[in-house]
This record gives sequence, structure tokens and C-alpha cells, in this order.
Amino acid sequence: MNPAQREPGKHRIRRAKLPAIALATALVGGGAFAASEAWAGTAVTNRDAAASTTTNAAAASQRSTAFAGERVMKALHAGKIKGVPSAGASASGSTGFSPRIIGGNTTSITSAPWMVQLWYYDAATGDGWFCGGTLVAPTKVLTAAHCVDGLDWHHNGVVVGGTAGLWDGTNGKAVRVWKQWQHPSFSMDTLQNDIAVLTLDTPLPYTTAKIASSTDTALYTAGNTGTVYGWGLTSSPSDPNADLSAQLRQASLPIVADSTCQPAMDAVTTPDSIYTAGKMICAGKPGTGSDTTTVASCHGDSGGPLMVAGRIAGIVSWGSADCVQAGGYDVYTKVSTFSSAAQAQISAADAPKQNDWSRDAKADLLVRTSSSTGQAYAYLGTTMRYTASVGTGWQYWNKVVQGDFNMDGATDVIMRKTSDGSLYWRHYDLWSYSWINTKLTTGWGSVRQIVAPGDLTSDGKPDLLIVDSAGKVWVYPGKGTGTFGSRFQVGSGLQTLSQLVGHGDFTGDGKADIVGRTSAGALYLWPGKGNGYFGTRITLSASGFKSANALAATGDINGDGKADLLIRFTNGYLYEYPGKGNGSFGAKVQMGSGSFGSYTILG
Repeated sequence: MNPAQREPGKHRIRRAKLPAIALATALVGGGAFAASEAWAGTAVTNRDAAASTTTNAAAASQRSTAFAGERVMKALHAGKIKGVPSAGASASGSTGFSPRIIGGNTTSITSAPWMVQLWYYDAATGDGWFCGGTLVAPTKVLTAAHCVDGLDWHHNGVVVGGTAGLWDGTNGKAVRVWKQWQHPSFSMDTLQNDIAVLTLDTPLPYTTAKIASSTDTALYTAGNTGTVYGWGLTSSPSDPNADLSAQLRQASLPIVADSTCQPAMDAVTTPDSIYTAGKMICAGKPGTGSDTTTVASCHGDSGGPLMVAGRIAGIVSWGSADCVQAGGYDVYTKVSTFSSAAQAQISAADAPKQNDWSRDAKADLLVRTSSSTGQAYAYLGTTMRYTASVGTGWQYWNKVVQGDFNMDGATDVIMRKTSDGSLYWRHYDLWSYSWINTKLTTGWGSVRQIVAPGDLTSDGKPDLLIVDSAGKVWVYPGKGTGTFGSRFQVGSGLQTLSQLVGHGDFTGDGKADIVGRTSAGALYLWPGKGNGYFGTRITLSASGFKSANALAATGDINGDGKADLLIRFTNGYLYEYPGKGNGSFGAKVQMGSGSFGSYTILG
């Protein structure tokens, strides 16, 4: 059965199809700490062709804004957008999903600078939708999977940030959506795994919010106060005058224990109860059946955040019928449960042209030829199919690791110069369309291993890990600006490792891990604790990788939401070992032919 056709009294998700040309989806719905070497970053160089590329960037921005305006204004001016406060707007005619903030207060964008509006319009069908979302990186928006499922956001979607008012073409900034991801196990029937990430084609210059991690269990203590934000209906859908709010609203709601929420939602959604403890949470007080005495989210609020102690603890997902049904609660996606899968998408590099090399939501591999030009290529995830050259001159660098170190949504690299051991941060400037090299530090020629595993310290910023000449392991906490703070030691005794790699979570607990190989062929996994330190190592193989001569970990290669491993052997063949998300790996999958033996694997 289509969820929009559920009978009254059943659970209602908060994405509503709007009549005719509608653009509103009224949705509810171990080691001692040692400080030294804080890097500031100096000597910015390589602003190639800055003048001409800046013009190109400006033109691209204008085209993006023009497209956004067309999509939103077509719907607004049609006068048929359910809930939008404009002439001729009507709230009647929708018996579908529901989302709103009823009983809340208006607020300013300065109090919630990460709040964004998700507008969708399909010119072929005349269908429109509206959801809320949270900016979690300059090009990343966290929202509900039911706001994304079955829709083509790249061609038909617009994201608007920087304004508390519904966008009218003059307030805030509107950008296009480059690609969409929703949890691979999302179900529209049961609303399990209701979480999604949109990647924007242009960064939004606003403060971002952090998602709850798997260790943030205290956020969900019953009685804690959460705050929900959105532009949803301010009265129940049964009110013929119900409208989306012209201004951003917020409401304070207490966290409700599963033991209270489960039976309550079973009662109001019988016979198809879908509440699942561990994946969903409830917040608020039970509905009273009246708009005047109920405080809850409603149509149009779907995808928006429930903030607790400065973190995104929940995503508006679904609720009882009519938003105010007696005894019903607001139900939210429990973000901490999905932090690993979501963070993998948030941290994934996604920039126009060269960055996120293939733009297919799968991690790619950088390799370098043995020629004197030092040509480098990107190979696509899943098949390791050749995609494009990423320039020449790479022969001057003997270590290269990938990551989004300034959190602008674009792939960066950290490179070590062969001649003097200097370390550089190389990033692609989205505004000037040029590469920029920034010298970070010197004297790293004797460093044995350099790894970019992601966020080791659970502060939402990508970090760097090294093994020095004595085998000591150090973490350099990232600042999210391409630079790093004072290092601290997290281990020792790793001087026997021939390779150490990592990018993402191998164990499924939402924390970044690392994998290393010894020259004797042993393969080990060190599970991250989320505080920069690591747990007891796990032996993946005692001696089965003697013939391996290169390891790489670039993230999720096959698109299943789990971090994978690449290993090349002396016969030149490259294999993917798909991560299972539990600290183990599946059967190897051959990637291409034996031609990888002629490349230097950069990472």
C-alpha cells in the first residue's frame, strides 16, 4: 500500500504530496598526552589562472541561483502550494503524510544558522515537496530518507540556507543538489533507517551542526530537553486554514523513554505499529487532540533536527494522525545509531570537476605512473575503472593521503615532499577552480607512516595519524581548516609495520579505525575509541599477506555504507576486501587486471 493512502488513524510520515504545482512537502513528520607542533599553515602558492577561473565560478554560482529561483518561484507563484502563506494558497485536499511545529515560537536564523529549506519541484508531473534539513558540512545536508526516497533531487531540488523566512528569491542563498544518499536499508513502509544526506553543488557559507556519535548515549536520557526546528504547519492538517510557517519556528520537547513511547505509539498506530527502539526516539508530551494544547512537529518539519546539548540527536520522521492525536508522540530517527553511515557520507569528498573524482558516491583510488612526468590518475570505486588524469608532477611526493581537511566538501590531499620531507596540504578551491598548496611543516622525512583515518577524536573534524621513526604513534587533531593542533601520543611499538592505512569505520561503532600489515604478512586492525586512542588490536590474518606490497583505504568503495580495504599483491593484481562493518572483511573481489603493478599506490 502506498503510505499516502493509509487510513486515518494509521501512522503518518511527514512528507505530503501537494496538489498541482506544489513545492511543499508538509512533512512531520593508550599513551601519554604530549603537546608539540601546532600547525598554522604558511606559504600559500599555486593560485593558477585565478582571474579567469574566478569568473567561471561566479558564472556557475549565478546559473545555480537562477535554477533555484526557477524551481521555487514556479511553485510559489502557482498559488497552489499547500500551506504556503501566499495569495490563493490552500491547505485543503491533502490526506497524506503530516509534519509541523504546533505550539512553538518563531526564532531567528542566528539561533539556528544550520537550518535549511529543501524545495522540490518536478516540472514533468507538477509535483512539489518541502522538507527541513540541517547543514552538517558546507556541502552536506542531513535530512530524512523519506524526504529523498523516489525523488530526483539533482535535477529537481533546491536547498536554501541563511534565512529564517520561507525563501522568496531575495533572502538567503539557494543552491542546487549534486547528489543524494539515503540509508540503503530505508523502508517507506516501516520508516526504518530514516536518514539521508544531500550533497550540494556549491558550499553554503553558514555555521554547521554536529551529529550525535555512537557514544552520545547521555543525550537520550528521558527528561532531557530537546529543541525541534522547522517551517511546518502551525495547526493540524484538519484545520482548513493550516499553513506552513512564514518564519522558522522552534519548540522545546522532553526526551521520552522507549518504555513510555513504545506502548503509546502501538496504541495510536494499531494494527501497523512501526516504532523500533534503538532506531527511533520519541520527544514531547502526548498529544491532546487539540492544536491549542499540543506542542509537536507537523507537515513540513520532516527532515529537520531535534537538537540536544548542541548535537543533532534526532531527525523529524513520523507521528500520529493529524499531528495532535490524543496519546501520540513525535517520532524521530535516532541519529547516534546511524552516525557511522551518515558520517561516511558527510566526510566523503564531493567537489565539482576534479574532486570526489567520479561523483558516484563511492570512494576512489589515486595512483601514479612510473614515468618521469609523475602523472597521476583516479580510479573509480566498485570497478576501479580508469576515470581521469589528475595532473603531472606527482613524482616529487613520496606520500599522499586523501581527505577533506578543510571540510568544504572537496577532496584534499596531504603530501610529503621527497627532497626535504616537507609536508603540504593541497586543496582545490571551489571559488577560483584552482589547486592551492599550503606548507604545513618541515622535517617529516623520517616519519614511517602517515594516515588520514577521518575523525579520531569525535569532534567532527578529520585528523592525521603518524608513526615516527621510533615506532611511536601520534595523533594530530584537525582544526577543520586544513591545519592541525598539537599532537598527542596514543601508542608505540609500531616500527615493524610495513604499511598502515585507514579511512572510516571498519567495526560499525561510528569511530574511525586503522589497519596495518607487517613484513611477515600479518594483518591487524586497531579499533578507534573515539577519543584519539585505540582498543586492543584485532588479528585479521597471522601471516596470509606476505605477498602484499600495497594497502589502501579510501572509504566506502562499493557503496554499501561500510569502509573497505584495497590490497595489491606482487603479481600486480589489486583486490577489494569489502568491509562487513563488524571488524571483519568479506571475500576479496578482483579490481581490474594485473596492470596495477606498474603504479605507485598513492591512496
